[in-house]
Amino acid sequence: MENRIRHIRRLRGLTLKEVAERAGTTPQTISRLETSVMGLSTDWLARLAAALGVRQAELLDEAGTGAIPFVGIVGPDGIVSAEFADDQDFAFRIPAEHPLAVRMESDCGPYRRGEIVLASRSETDDLSNCWNHDCIVETRDGALLLRRLVEGDAGRAILVGLDSGAEVRHGAELAWAARIVMRITCPKQ
Repeated sequence: MENRIRHIRRLRGLTLKEVAERAGTTPQTISRLETSVMGLSTDWLARLAAALGVRQAELLDEAGTGAIPFVGIVGPDGIVSAEFADDQDFAFRIPAEHPLAVRMESDCGPYRRGEIVLASRSETDDLSNCWNHDCIVETRDGALLLRRLVEGDAGRAILVGLDSGAEVRHGAELAWAARIVMRITCPKQ
């Protein structure tokens, strides 16, 4: 994921060492994060924003749009309920051409109640960046689900539930899939 860490660090007149000390890491790690050699997780995003004195969104590349539509609330078993989708969009810049978001109503796999999960939508003609990743998917029958998307024989989709012992659905026909790119933990209300 492209980011603006180096740009902001230089604007602030800080060295790699100074930012590393503020973030509790090494200059080499900061360099790897700046050049995207090392992935920028939500934890690193928060630490670097604090170290540089900026909002987290300012560290992300300008590739994404500002408004991300909420498509629903994820309930038990990873089922997305579109009837509870927010009327308003979620405003946050992420590096995705077609971003979308869901709010976690309950724990599901590694995702926790209250988190906002952001995803980058792909059409079914190119799911190469979705295989073997957690995704929000819409099946041809209109179901919205949070599942691991696995490539089966002849490129057929296998949907794997995220909790232990969850269902596995072979040969699922998808309308679209959106790979999870970021999780945001919201402060308790």
